[in-house]
Amino acid sequence: MSIFNKENIYYKMYNYYNMNYKSYNMKYHSHAAFEIMYIKEGTCSVYINADNEEKVNLRAGQFIFIDQAVNHKLCIDSKKPCRLMNIEYYAGNNRDDSNINISGATENVPSLKIFFENPAVFIVLQDDGKVCDAMNDLIFELEKYKNTNMYCDYMEDLLFIRLMIEFSRLRDYAVRGTDFDYIKKAREFLFENIKSNPSLNDIAEYAGICHTYLYKLFKQHLNMGFSNYKNMLKLQNAEYLLKNTEMDIKDIAVESGYNSRQHFGRIFVQKYKMSPKQYRILYSAENSENSSVKFKKEDG
Repeated sequence: MSIFNKENIYYKMYNYYNMNYKSYNMKYHSHAAFEIMYIKEGTCSVYINADNEEKVNLRAGQFIFIDQAVNHKLCIDSKKPCRLMNIEYYAGNNRDDSNINISGATENVPSLKIFFENPAVFIVLQDDGKVCDAMNDLIFELEKYKNTNMYCDYMEDLLFIRLMIEFSRLRDYAVRGTDFDYIKKAREFLFENIKSNPSLNDIAEYAGICHTYLYKLFKQHLNMGFSNYKNMLKLQNAEYLLKNTEMDIKDIAVESGYNSRQHFGRIFVQKYKMSPKQYRILYSAENSENSSVKFKKEDG
């Protein structure tokens, strides 16, 4: 169950509110609807996934999207009251006259198409004002007209699709501007700490990004998964040390993030089709030969 399921093109309002909270401690829960929670004033914290908890601190002007069936809770400190608005819509594949069909907008709005092609459990963004305006107008329409004879489902459709377009545009802009910053920070941290063999979670925490999103960035921009990229750097580091130092091979294994010389040796042979010792001998021989040739040319 997810908004990113390509078959889920029909949307129906599940819940909405615009409220002030002096304090609040919600229990973990999930529901069949996706959710957009916008912080208008104050601060709050949202916790995602009780089993592998991630805490997201939000301030005024920020909002969080949470996908369907994701375990989460909202907490508001009594010392820091919060005003927020929230909409929840169910996305499914059952056609109904009262449901909003978003497929036409997805096909014609590039940012919306990109949004649905890049799944996320949750997304946090800083608003530029347009998402706030779109949510305000949608909630106002629902609060004022939903249960009256003046209600117009076509107006709700338009306002909902407008909200999704503004959201997707903001996400697309944020992603284009920050993806390479995240990758740069991740690569620098990994290179500088290769000896400690850092995990994806370690690097994501340093970069300030969700580990699942960082993994996707590696695949999208570097054309390889995180593990493959890390293994490549570890071998490159080992190759450099074999060529340029007289370190013992066991020490090179440790410096390159391997827990044993044997494990390092197996991985090295898979890549270079020879042992680290053979590689060092071969490279030393080639270096000596090249130096000799160069000396003779200069001498002659």
